Amino acid sequence: MVSNRVWRVAGRWLLTTLTTAVIARWLRCALEDRPRLRRPHATEEEVGLSASRYAQFMQYSPMMLVYRRIVRLAGQRLAAAGSDSGRPRRVLDVGCGPGTLAAAIAASQPDATVLALDRSADMLHTARRQQRDSRVCLIQGDGAALPLRDETVDLTVATLALHHWRDGEAVLREVRRVLPATGQMLLFDLRRDMALPIWLLMHLATLFLGRVARLPGDDPAASVASAYTPAEAEWLAGRAELRGVFARSGFAWLWLDGTRARPD
Repeated sequence: MVSNRVWRVAGRWLLTTLTTAVIARWLRCALEDRPRLRRPHATEEEVGLSASRYAQFMQYSPMMLVYRRIVRLAGQRLAAAGSDSGRPRRVLDVGCGPGTLAAAIAASQPDATVLALDRSADMLHTARRQQRDSRVCLIQGDGAALPLRDETVDLTVATLALHHWRDGEAVLREVRRVLPATGQMLLFDLRRDMALPIWLLMHLATLFLGRVARLPGDDPAASVASAYTPAEAEWLAGRAELRGVFARSGFAWLWLDGTRARPD
């Protein structure tokens, strides 16, 4: 008797929680009828202090599958972009973090140089300890003011960085500046309007990671809350005059993908 009552109470609580979550998500998406700019969920100092934990977390997370796909796509994009005859091909990783993706791209593209840029000195210190390839050049700098000349990069990549940028439009304008007309861009990030089961899983993971991994900013739930929807990301690319870039979406992520085209 008592056991049945406990199960009934637990079932009602679970049903109420899920219903509330669904309604809240629906209302939020319904009311947000225009693109908006969000604030980063963690400061660069907080992220930098957790550089080693981020590196370990990424190494054993599903992001490694994403990195493999990006490495494969990078080869295709570099082939499509071509290169000026006077210099080797160059890849720019904006917000490189611990440098895992930059190293993987360098290993798969022996004739390319990879420029790995991040604002955090601690992140770059972690990346430097892991780097063994001289073709990976670590640069401390701001994505909104890239220390590169115009049209000197063949491919720009960024992973889980868009929701961190204070001014995403400024960063994308800089990306457009350093790419030639046929230059390629490949940006991966979470999407705020991800499928509800994944959204709930992210919040449950936050409770676990907050106790075990101690990632800053209540990750990964805070990353989801500060992410863009695919429509907002495409709108942002249009504001930056990346006319050949469009948004593609999965159930939990988005891609900004395409060619940097000159304005009409």
